[in-house]
Amino acid sequence: MSVASLDFSILQDKIRGLQGDVQYDTLELFEKVLKSSPSSDIAQQTRNFVTPILASFSNAKELYGETELSFALETYDAFLLISTCIPSGHYAQDVLAGALPLLEQQGKMWNMWEFKRLVRGIWNNDATSEVDVPDNNEERLSLGEWLNLNSFIAKCFENNIPQSSSVNAFINFALWEMRSALEEPWYEEKDGTTVIPREAFDMKVRVACEWINLAGRALLVQCLRNCCEDHPNGGNQGRPYGPGSLFQGRVGSGLERWGFWKRRLIEVKAIVGEEVHGPIDEALAKMKAVEAEVSEAFVARITS
Repeated sequence: MSVASLDFSILQDKIRGLQGDVQYDTLELFEKVLKSSPSSDIAQQTRNFVTPILASFSNAKELYGETELSFALETYDAFLLISTCIPSGHYAQDVLAGALPLLEQQGKMWNMWEFKRLVRGIWNNDATSEVDVPDNNEERLSLGEWLNLNSFIAKCFENNIPQSSSVNAFINFALWEMRSALEEPWYEEKDGTTVIPREAFDMKVRVACEWINLAGRALLVQCLRNCCEDHPNGGNQGRPYGPGSLFQGRVGSGLERWGFWKRRLIEVKAIVGEEVHGPIDEALAKMKAVEAEVSEAFVARITS
Protein backbone atom coordinates (compact mmCIF):
# COMPACT_ATOMS: atom_id res chain seq x y z
CA MET A 1 0.00 0.00 0.00
CA SER A 2 1.44 3.32 -1.08
CA VAL A 3 1.90 6.22 1.34
CA ALA A 4 3.48 8.58 -1.20
CA SER A 5 2.58 12.26 -1.05
CA LEU A 6 -0.37 13.30 -3.19
CA ASP A 7 -0.74 16.32 -5.45
CA PHE A 8 -4.18 17.93 -5.46
CA SER A 9 -3.12 21.14 -7.21
CA ILE A 10 -5.09 20.32 -10.38
CA LEU A 11 -8.26 20.70 -8.30
CA GLN A 12 -7.61 24.44 -8.12
CA ASP A 13 -8.48 24.71 -11.83
CA LYS A 14 -11.46 27.04 -12.22
CA ILE A 15 -13.10 24.99 -14.98
CA ARG A 16 -12.65 21.39 -13.89
CA GLY A 17 -11.63 21.74 -10.27
CA LEU A 18 -13.38 22.20 -6.96
CA GLN A 19 -16.24 24.66 -6.82
CA GLY A 20 -17.40 26.48 -3.69
CA ASP A 21 -16.54 26.46 -0.01
CA VAL A 22 -18.07 23.06 0.75
CA GLN A 23 -15.81 21.30 -1.74
CA TYR A 24 -12.67 23.22 -0.77
CA ASP A 25 -13.32 22.51 2.90
CA THR A 26 -13.81 18.82 2.10
CA LEU A 27 -10.40 18.66 0.44
CA GLU A 28 -8.77 20.62 3.27
CA LEU A 29 -10.25 18.23 5.82
CA PHE A 30 -9.17 15.20 3.80
CA GLU A 31 -5.57 16.41 3.55
CA LYS A 32 -5.54 17.26 7.26
CA VAL A 33 -6.72 13.76 8.19
CA LEU A 34 -4.12 12.11 5.96
CA LYS A 35 -1.33 14.15 7.55
CA SER A 36 -2.43 13.83 11.17
CA SER A 37 -3.24 10.13 11.45
CA PRO A 38 -1.05 7.05 10.96
CA SER A 39 -1.73 5.41 7.60
CA SER A 40 -1.88 1.98 9.24
CA ASP A 41 -5.22 2.78 10.89
CA ILE A 42 -7.48 3.30 7.90
CA ALA A 43 -10.66 2.87 9.91
CA GLN A 44 -9.71 5.61 12.37
CA GLN A 45 -8.71 7.96 9.58
CA THR A 46 -12.03 7.36 7.90
CA ARG A 47 -13.93 8.17 11.09
CA ASN A 48 -11.82 11.30 11.58
CA PHE A 49 -12.79 12.35 8.07
CA VAL A 50 -16.50 11.62 8.32
CA THR A 51 -17.22 13.04 11.78
CA PRO A 52 -16.52 16.71 10.87
CA ILE A 53 -18.43 16.30 7.60
CA LEU A 54 -21.53 15.20 9.49
CA ALA A 55 -21.12 18.06 11.96
CA SER A 56 -21.04 20.54 9.08
CA PHE A 57 -23.97 18.75 7.44
CA SER A 58 -26.11 19.40 10.51
CA ASN A 59 -25.27 23.10 10.31
CA ALA A 60 -25.11 23.48 6.53
CA LYS A 61 -27.47 26.44 6.46
CA GLU A 62 -25.57 28.41 9.10
CA LEU A 63 -22.08 27.55 7.83
CA TYR A 64 -22.57 27.66 4.07
CA GLY A 65 -26.06 28.92 3.36
CA GLU A 66 -26.76 25.51 1.82
CA THR A 67 -29.59 23.02 2.24
CA GLU A 68 -28.66 19.61 3.62
CA LEU A 69 -29.19 18.05 0.20
CA SER A 70 -26.97 20.53 -1.64
CA PHE A 71 -24.28 20.10 1.03
CA ALA A 72 -24.37 16.31 0.62
CA LEU A 73 -24.21 16.53 -3.17
CA GLU A 74 -21.34 19.00 -3.15
CA THR A 75 -19.46 16.79 -0.70
CA TYR A 76 -19.98 13.74 -2.89
CA ASP A 77 -18.86 15.74 -5.92
CA ALA A 78 -15.69 16.70 -4.05
CA PHE A 79 -15.06 13.00 -3.32
CA LEU A 80 -15.10 12.25 -7.05
CA LEU A 81 -12.73 15.08 -7.92
CA ILE A 82 -10.38 14.12 -5.10
CA SER A 83 -10.40 10.50 -6.27
CA THR A 84 -8.95 11.49 -9.66
CA CYS A 85 -5.74 12.50 -7.86
CA ILE A 86 -5.31 9.25 -5.90
CA PRO A 87 -3.62 6.33 -7.70
CA SER A 88 -4.60 2.72 -7.19
CA GLY A 89 -2.97 1.13 -4.18
CA HIS A 90 -2.67 4.35 -2.19
CA TYR A 91 -4.11 4.17 1.31
CA ALA A 92 -5.94 7.48 0.80
CA GLN A 93 -8.25 5.71 -1.64
CA ASP A 94 -9.34 3.36 1.15
CA VAL A 95 -10.07 6.31 3.42
CA LEU A 96 -12.17 8.02 0.76
CA ALA A 97 -14.06 4.85 -0.24
CA GLY A 98 -14.56 3.88 3.40
CA ALA A 99 -16.26 7.19 4.10
CA LEU A 100 -19.13 6.44 1.73
CA PRO A 101 -20.83 3.64 3.72
CA LEU A 102 -20.42 5.63 6.94
CA LEU A 103 -22.21 8.55 5.33
CA GLU A 104 -24.86 6.32 3.80
CA GLN A 105 -25.69 4.95 7.25
CA GLN A 106 -26.91 8.42 8.18
CA GLY A 107 -29.82 8.09 5.78
CA LYS A 108 -31.52 11.29 4.65
CA MET A 109 -29.63 12.65 1.64
CA TRP A 110 -26.59 10.40 2.03
CA ASN A 111 -27.42 7.52 -0.29
CA MET A 112 -25.56 5.71 -3.03
CA TRP A 113 -28.10 6.54 -5.70
CA GLU A 114 -27.48 10.26 -5.31
CA PHE A 115 -23.76 9.55 -5.42
CA LYS A 116 -24.21 7.34 -8.47
CA ARG A 117 -25.97 10.16 -10.29
CA LEU A 118 -22.88 12.34 -9.81
CA VAL A 119 -20.61 9.51 -10.93
CA ARG A 120 -22.64 9.28 -14.12
CA GLY A 121 -21.98 12.96 -14.75
CA ILE A 122 -18.20 12.78 -14.41
CA TRP A 123 -18.18 9.62 -16.57
CA ASN A 124 -18.84 11.85 -19.56
CA ASN A 125 -15.24 13.08 -19.23
CA ASP A 126 -13.79 9.68 -20.23
CA ALA A 127 -10.17 10.22 -21.28
CA THR A 128 -10.28 7.26 -23.67
CA SER A 129 -13.51 8.20 -25.44
CA GLU A 130 -13.39 7.95 -29.22
CA VAL A 131 -16.06 10.67 -29.39
CA ASP A 132 -14.62 14.18 -29.30
CA VAL A 133 -17.08 16.64 -27.78
CA PRO A 134 -15.68 20.15 -28.49
CA ASP A 135 -17.46 21.98 -25.68
CA ASN A 136 -16.38 19.33 -23.20
CA ASN A 137 -12.66 19.21 -23.99
CA GLU A 138 -11.61 21.42 -21.11
CA GLU A 139 -13.24 19.05 -18.64
CA ARG A 140 -11.86 15.85 -20.17
CA LEU A 141 -9.83 13.89 -17.64
CA SER A 142 -6.26 12.87 -18.37
CA LEU A 143 -5.54 9.17 -18.86
CA GLY A 144 -4.05 8.93 -15.39
CA GLU A 145 -7.00 10.71 -13.78
CA TRP A 146 -9.42 8.44 -15.63
CA LEU A 147 -7.64 5.37 -14.29
CA ASN A 148 -7.69 6.80 -10.76
CA LEU A 149 -11.42 7.53 -10.96
CA ASN A 150 -12.19 4.03 -12.22
CA SER A 151 -10.03 2.55 -9.50
CA PHE A 152 -12.02 4.44 -6.86
CA ILE A 153 -15.43 3.48 -8.26
CA ALA A 154 -14.30 -0.15 -8.64
CA LYS A 155 -13.46 -0.14 -4.93
CA CYS A 156 -16.91 1.32 -4.19
CA PHE A 157 -18.40 -1.45 -6.36
CA GLU A 158 -16.57 -4.15 -4.40
CA ASN A 159 -17.71 -2.62 -1.11
CA ASN A 160 -21.33 -2.40 -2.26
CA ILE A 161 -22.17 -6.06 -2.91
CA PRO A 162 -25.93 -6.39 -2.21
CA GLN A 163 -26.92 -9.10 0.25
CA SER A 164 -29.93 -9.97 -1.90
CA SER A 165 -30.19 -10.55 -5.65
CA SER A 166 -30.56 -6.83 -6.26
CA VAL A 167 -28.29 -5.02 -8.68
CA ASN A 168 -25.12 -3.41 -7.38
CA ALA A 169 -25.46 0.38 -7.67
CA PHE A 170 -22.27 0.62 -9.71
CA ILE A 171 -22.71 -2.35 -12.07
CA ASN A 172 -23.36 -0.18 -15.12
CA PHE A 173 -19.95 1.51 -14.81
CA ALA A 174 -18.25 -1.88 -14.54
CA LEU A 175 -20.05 -3.23 -17.60
CA TRP A 176 -19.39 -0.08 -19.62
CA GLU A 177 -15.65 -0.31 -19.06
CA MET A 178 -15.47 -4.05 -19.71
CA ARG A 179 -17.47 -3.53 -22.90
CA SER A 180 -15.36 -0.55 -23.97
CA ALA A 181 -12.08 -2.42 -23.54
CA LEU A 182 -12.91 -5.99 -24.48
CA GLU A 183 -16.07 -6.09 -26.56
CA GLU A 184 -15.29 -3.61 -29.31
CA PRO A 185 -12.93 -4.02 -32.34
CA TRP A 186 -10.38 -1.36 -31.46
CA TYR A 187 -7.59 -2.98 -33.46
CA GLU A 188 -7.09 -4.66 -36.82
CA GLU A 189 -6.83 -8.44 -36.52
CA LYS A 190 -4.32 -8.72 -39.38
CA ASP A 191 -1.56 -6.44 -38.13
CA GLY A 192 -2.63 -5.34 -34.65
CA THR A 193 -2.84 -1.65 -35.52
CA THR A 194 -5.35 0.22 -33.39
CA VAL A 195 -8.20 2.29 -34.78
CA ILE A 196 -7.94 4.72 -31.87
CA PRO A 197 -4.73 6.20 -30.40
CA ARG A 198 -2.52 3.48 -28.98
CA GLU A 199 -2.36 5.08 -25.54
CA ALA A 200 -6.17 5.26 -25.40
CA PHE A 201 -6.53 1.58 -26.31
CA ASP A 202 -3.94 0.55 -23.74
CA MET A 203 -5.72 2.60 -21.08
CA LYS A 204 -9.08 1.02 -21.91
CA VAL A 205 -7.57 -2.39 -21.22
CA ARG A 206 -5.75 -1.09 -18.15
CA VAL A 207 -9.03 0.24 -16.77
CA ALA A 208 -10.81 -3.08 -17.38
CA CYS A 209 -8.03 -4.85 -15.51
CA GLU A 210 -8.41 -2.39 -12.64
CA TRP A 211 -12.08 -3.27 -12.31
CA ILE A 212 -11.27 -6.97 -12.17
CA ASN A 213 -8.31 -6.61 -9.83
CA LEU A 214 -10.17 -4.44 -7.33
CA ALA A 215 -13.72 -5.72 -7.75
CA GLY A 216 -13.46 -9.15 -9.36
CA ARG A 217 -15.51 -10.82 -6.64
CA ALA A 218 -18.35 -8.30 -6.88
CA LEU A 219 -18.35 -8.57 -10.66
CA LEU A 220 -18.49 -12.38 -10.58
CA VAL A 221 -21.33 -12.29 -8.03
CA GLN A 222 -23.35 -10.07 -10.36
CA CYS A 223 -22.59 -12.40 -13.27
CA LEU A 224 -23.68 -15.45 -11.26
CA ARG A 225 -26.93 -13.76 -10.30
CA ASN A 226 -27.44 -12.66 -13.91
CA CYS A 227 -29.51 -9.85 -12.46
CA CYS A 228 -28.91 -7.12 -15.04
CA GLU A 229 -31.76 -7.09 -17.48
CA ASP A 230 -31.38 -4.63 -20.33
CA HIS A 231 -33.93 -1.89 -20.78
CA PRO A 232 -36.01 -2.16 -23.96
CA ASN A 233 -34.89 -0.16 -26.93
CA GLY A 234 -36.73 3.02 -27.67
CA GLY A 235 -37.41 6.32 -26.00
CA ASN A 236 -34.64 7.39 -23.68
CA GLN A 237 -34.15 3.96 -22.14
CA GLY A 238 -31.21 2.89 -24.27
CA ARG A 239 -29.28 -0.30 -23.56
CA PRO A 240 -27.20 0.39 -20.45
CA TYR A 241 -26.17 -3.22 -19.99
CA GLY A 242 -25.91 -4.11 -23.67
CA PRO A 243 -22.77 -5.79 -25.06
CA GLY A 244 -20.27 -4.55 -27.59
CA SER A 245 -20.26 -5.73 -31.19
CA LEU A 246 -17.81 -8.59 -30.57
CA PHE A 247 -19.93 -10.31 -27.93
CA GLN A 248 -22.87 -12.23 -29.35
CA GLY A 249 -24.30 -13.52 -26.09
CA ARG A 250 -27.07 -12.28 -23.84
CA VAL A 251 -27.20 -8.70 -22.63
CA GLY A 252 -26.54 -7.79 -19.03
CA SER A 253 -24.25 -9.66 -16.69
CA GLY A 254 -23.83 -13.41 -16.96
CA LEU A 255 -21.22 -16.15 -16.82
CA GLU A 256 -21.10 -16.27 -20.62
CA ARG A 257 -19.90 -12.68 -20.66
CA TRP A 258 -17.45 -13.32 -17.81
CA GLY A 259 -15.87 -16.12 -19.84
CA PHE A 260 -15.69 -13.90 -22.91
CA TRP A 261 -13.74 -11.28 -20.94
CA LYS A 262 -11.22 -13.90 -19.87
CA ARG A 263 -10.61 -14.99 -23.44
CA ARG A 264 -10.35 -11.41 -24.67
CA LEU A 265 -7.79 -10.47 -22.04
CA ILE A 266 -5.55 -13.23 -23.35
CA GLU A 267 -6.06 -12.04 -26.93
CA VAL A 268 -5.43 -8.34 -26.33
CA LYS A 269 -2.26 -9.04 -24.37
CA ALA A 270 -0.57 -9.59 -27.73
CA ILE A 271 -1.63 -6.11 -28.85
CA VAL A 272 -1.23 -3.79 -25.86
CA GLY A 273 2.02 -2.25 -24.68
CA GLU A 274 4.24 -4.16 -22.28
CA GLU A 275 3.26 -1.91 -19.37
CA VAL A 276 -0.25 -3.41 -19.52
CA HIS A 277 0.94 -7.04 -19.47
CA GLY A 278 1.33 -7.06 -15.70
CA PRO A 279 -2.21 -5.80 -15.01
CA ILE A 280 -3.60 -8.35 -17.50
CA ASP A 281 -1.78 -11.22 -15.80
CA GLU A 282 -3.00 -9.98 -12.44
CA ALA A 283 -6.57 -9.73 -13.72
CA LEU A 284 -6.54 -13.27 -15.11
CA ALA A 285 -5.15 -14.57 -11.83
CA LYS A 286 -7.82 -12.63 -9.94
CA MET A 287 -10.59 -14.12 -12.06
CA LYS A 288 -9.31 -17.61 -11.39
CA ALA A 289 -9.01 -16.91 -7.67
CA VAL A 290 -12.51 -15.51 -7.21
CA GLU A 291 -13.96 -18.37 -9.26
CA ALA A 292 -12.32 -20.81 -6.85
CA GLU A 293 -13.46 -18.80 -3.83
CA VAL A 294 -17.08 -18.62 -4.94
CA SER A 295 -17.25 -22.25 -6.09
CA GLU A 296 -15.78 -23.50 -2.81
CA ALA A 297 -18.31 -21.47 -0.86
CA PHE A 298 -21.11 -22.90 -3.00
CA VAL A 299 -19.95 -26.49 -2.57
CA ALA A 300 -19.58 -26.00 1.18
CA ARG A 301 -23.11 -24.67 1.40
CA ILE A 302 -24.82 -27.45 -0.54
CA THR A 303 -22.88 -30.21 1.22
CA SER A 304 -23.24 -28.89 4.77
